[in-house]
Amino acid sequence: MLVPNRTRQRGGNSPTTRSNTGSIGPVSLPVLTVGYACRYVAPVADTPELVGVEMMGKVAQSWAGAFIDDPMARWGLRTNAGKADLTELFRALLAEYIPVGAAWQLADGAGAAAWLPPSATALFADLEQRTRAAIRPLTPDSGEAYSQFWDWLDEHIPSEPVWVLDVVGVDPALQGLGLGRRLIEHGLAMASADGLAAFLETGNQRNVPYYEHFGFRVIRDADAPSGGPHIWFLRHDP
Repeated sequence: MLVPNRTRQRGGNSPTTRSNTGSIGPVSLPVLTVGYACRYVAPVADTPELVGVEMMGKVAQSWAGAFIDDPMARWGLRTNAGKADLTELFRALLAEYIPVGAAWQLADGAGAAAWLPPSATALFADLEQRTRAAIRPLTPDSGEAYSQFWDWLDEHIPSEPVWVLDVVGVDPALQGLGLGRRLIEHGLAMASADGLAAFLETGNQRNVPYYEHFGFRVIRDADAPSGGPHIWFLRHDP
C-alpha cells in the first residue's frame, strides 16, 4: 500500500509505503530554520494518537503535501493531479481507516500513519475496494489503471497475520523533526507486542534505506503492470 510514500505507503523525500517523512534523525530543538528565518515549533507529544473524524481533512492535506511527487500515490491519477486531488484520495482512504482504528497522528495531524492491524489487514482488499468510487473521478480512464495497479499490490500482502504500514507521511513544513520516526516505531511496537511481522510497499527507492534503518528488509521488488512504477516490498520480523 501507500506508505509518502501508499506503503502501501498508500508508501518525499518520500519514505510510499506510501512514505514521506523527511529526516530519520531525532528531534533536537523545537525550532525550524528556513533560510535566515526561524520559527518556533510547539513541542509534540511522544505517543501518536488515533485520528478522529474531525481531523480527517487536516491529515489528508498533510499526506497530500508529503506525497505530491510520489510515483506510487500518483499512479493512475490524471497527469495534472495536484494537491487537492491527492487530498481527496487520502480522504477516501481515511474514511475507511478511521473507523477500524488504523490511523494515527502527531502534531495535530501534521504527521500521520495508517497501521493496519491483522484484523483489518485480512479485510484490506475490501477496505481498498470501497475507496475506488471516490477516487475514480480523479483518474482519466474511470479508474482502470488505478484499479489494476492496486489489485496487483493487494496480491502481495502476506497471507499470514501481519501489521501493514499502508501510509506514513509528514507535512513538508515539519519534516526532519522525527515525526515519521515516531509513527513508524509506534506501529512496530504494536506488531512486536503481538509477536508479528510488519509489511510495507514503497515506490520510491530512496525510501528503502530509510525503512532498513528500522529493521525492514526487502523481500521482493518488481515493476507494476502496464508501465506502473517499480515497487519494493519490505518486511520487518519481530
